[in-house]
Amino acid sequence: MHAEMPRSPWTAQPGARWALVALLLLGLVPLLRISVPAATPAAPAVVQAERSLADGSARTVTLPDTVEGPSPDAVATARYAVEVEIDALPRPLAMYASGVLGLARVTVNGALLVDEIADPLPPAPRGLGRLRLVDLPPALLRPGVNRIEIELAGRGLVSLSALRFGSRGELATLRDRKALAMVIGPLIVAAVVGCLGLSVLVLFLRLRSEAMYGYFGLGAALWALHTAWTASPQRVLTGVHLGVWWNSLYAALVVMLVLFCLRFAQRSRRWIERTLLAVCAAAPPALYAAAALGVLDPAAEALRLALVVLVTGALGAVAHQAWHRRRFDGALLVLAGLAGAGFGLRDWLVFHERADNLPVQLTPYAGLPFIALVSALLIERFVRNARALDVLNRQLDERVARREAELAANYERASALERTQAAVDERQRLMRELHDGLGAKLVAAQLRVEGGTLDRAGLSRELRDCLVDMRLAAETLTPGETELGAVIGNFLFRWEGLLRDAGVRAAWQVELPRAGLQVAPYVALQLLRVMQEALNNVLRHAEAQRVRLDLQHDGRTLVLLIEDDGRGIAPGALAGGRGLADMRTRAEAIGAQLVIDAPPGGGTRITLRLAVAA
Repeated sequence: MHAEMPRSPWTAQPGARWALVALLLLGLVPLLRISVPAATPAAPAVVQAERSLADGSARTVTLPDTVEGPSPDAVATARYAVEVEIDALPRPLAMYASGVLGLARVTVNGALLVDEIADPLPPAPRGLGRLRLVDLPPALLRPGVNRIEIELAGRGLVSLSALRFGSRGELATLRDRKALAMVIGPLIVAAVVGCLGLSVLVLFLRLRSEAMYGYFGLGAALWALHTAWTASPQRVLTGVHLGVWWNSLYAALVVMLVLFCLRFAQRSRRWIERTLLAVCAAAPPALYAAAALGVLDPAAEALRLALVVLVTGALGAVAHQAWHRRRFDGALLVLAGLAGAGFGLRDWLVFHERADNLPVQLTPYAGLPFIALVSALLIERFVRNARALDVLNRQLDERVARREAELAANYERASALERTQAAVDERQRLMRELHDGLGAKLVAAQLRVEGGTLDRAGLSRELRDCLVDMRLAAETLTPGETELGAVIGNFLFRWEGLLRDAGVRAAWQVELPRAGLQVAPYVALQLLRVMQEALNNVLRHAEAQRVRLDLQHDGRTLVLLIEDDGRGIAPGALAGGRGLADMRTRAEAIGAQLVIDAPPGGGTRITLRLAVAA
């Protein structure tokens, strides 16, 4: 089932309505002009002729006259003779036949004027070649009655229209008018319709979901091909093949347009489409079978009648939708279809009345307003969908812009909260450092002073340690990242004097990037705490003579190595010492790996590895 289409915007746009009406009328005006007979020319038509056949029979016939051969491929011949009074005709003289089917041999008063008949018989002319305007040289004419004989030969049948004798200019006007209506006009229409059909097919190829575009584009292209084939002066096929493929192509274009109408009216079903497409595929073999049985013409007539029924049903579906949904475009489509059907009926009647053996067909012209109207409707629908898509895109852009603004505002709020939280975390860190480091040492010193266990020298040492802790905390309290080289330099400068006063020789080796190595303040502080604890152990417990500190960065990893030559660390201290545990906790807090072991020569070695990008 197809989704319900919205009501057509043509119902709310009077200007668009009248534009389509004007388009339809402009397409019908040439048809009306062609269908109205021209004023009776000054040269009267000769409609009586003596006809002689190959079997020797002869009689007077009324032109146009047609003689069929014994079979479609057999050669048919006929000879026509007329007598013309010269004194009643102006000069220069010419003879015009509006329909000559077959090759001609023309004699004037027994003198050969035109000879196209040869052995073997060449193909008969088509298109403009069937409109014969023959100049009558004065040397071949005589005053009074002149006898004009026309011998015709052709495969399948020969036919001769009524003859007109008169001035060449007047007869040339008649010929050119019919040539324009019968051949040139349909070829122009075929070119226009073909371009429209190909344009719609391009739209379908870009928008495969719209099968209606594909059916119409293919139908219009087939219509153009069929019209060009019919009006072409070149013979494409002959004999049975001509009848089979001409009717098969006609059936294909009608089926495509019927499928389009069903889609337009939202009455299409999958089984209907498959059945109609199967009819298109079965038409050529069925017509070939009919030709083998000798009933090609009745089979082709039945096929065309069935196609008329299909077109009537499709237009009925469009009319039903246009009536119930008040669709102006649907009403115009029905009107264009009825106009085309009317002109097709006119062509059928003219053909069967045989008043003209080469009548002007109006059906090719009837297709022009229909194809133009449907093309306008499809283009309007495409433009409407494109505009709706633009509106949706603009709405989407607006929603995306609003969402981006909301995300930016949320990001700003999150950033503000993050900055606030960072400040809170920094205050808490500082409070924890003061409490665990400086505060704990001051409390311990106070208790020892009050208990009388801390002398003046010890108090001085404790206060110096407190000052070192304060400097460490102050140096890492920066608003952004900390340059590690500067902090490490200040730290080692202070410790170099302390170690020298204690009789410990210190060796520092720091290899950091020349551009500096930026780390977070918290990371810098934890590194300094680890280094401080390690050097405190050297001063207080190791009884070392030398200490070496190496700090290197290889581009991805920061490696800290502190090694002394003291008495080392007892096995129990490695597992449960408070200072060593504090070092491990600080290393884990910044994601570093800490290893404490004894080097081969004795002493203690502390290695810390921290991933830090340059």
